[in-house]
Amino acid sequence: MRCLMQRGFTMLPPRRWTPPFHLPAVRDYLDFVRASASPIQQILDSLSQQATDAAWAAIKERLDVFTTPDGWVGPNELLLTTARR
Repeated sequence: MRCLMQRGFTMLPPRRWTPPFHLPAVRDYLDFVRASASPIQQILDSLSQQATDAAWAAIKERLDVFTTPDGWVGPNELLLTTARR
């Protein structure tokens, strides 16, 4: 951010955007989380395999509530940031 300001940009306030996260099933979301460099993955890496498996099962159970007839629709929040000269 400082780099942009040094180049003559002014930061505008971030805008919150909450588009739902649509996937075919909760399993697809869990695969996405496992493949990304997510904080969840980093936390679970320190556990035993048995504890990790139990944690993923608990996470899936909690996320199942977002399953709809049209697939999995989970909550999502993005902060959009912009700058102008």
